[in-house]
Amino acid sequence: INSQGNGTYTLSELDLTEIIADYCVNTTNFAGWAITVIYEDPSLPLNQVNIFDGLEAVSNIDNELIINLNNLLVLDAEGAKIGFTAWEGDSTLMNNETLQVNGNIISNPPLNPADNQFNSTNSFTGSSELYNMDLDFYDIENNIQPGDTSAQIKLTSNQDLVMINNVITVLNTELPDATIE
Repeated sequence: INSQGNGTYTLSELDLTEIIADYCVNTTNFAGWAITVIYEDPSLPLNQVNIFDGLEAVSNIDNELIINLNNLLVLDAEGAKIGFTAWEGDSTLMNNETLQVNGNIISNPPLNPADNQFNSTNSFTGSSELYNMDLDFYDIENNIQPGDTSAQIKLTSNQDLVMINNVITVLNTELPDATIE
């Protein structure tokens, strides 16, 4: 992207069947990639972007993933957002598939009901036909308060194996001042 610039990029005909056959005996076979682009716009308010990029799973075995954001100093909740990319979500499996911010379940029905966050949807386009991938974002203005110095994000699933590719938050914050010791 740095050398070619804006445009349409396509990855296709990536058949890994023979390579992964010995490793994926439970039929969780898929391939995909995601790119995260962060940009600066001086006309926007001062925001802190937090990126969790770690490919962690939630399932009936390990049913929660907790991400703690520390070193925050929230100035204003206006415009606060959270988004994620997840793999292997299924629209028909909805056993406690939640996204929580500071203990509050986040949703945006009808596209993303409170108990079915990983349902193959794309909040940017409004599509419910993403097939085993979720690309969703939510306003979280009512779940973060001015003065907050930390936030907790929790993702859960009590049945379906879902792989969390990334979680990104945008918060109107100011980094705490350094202390001389």
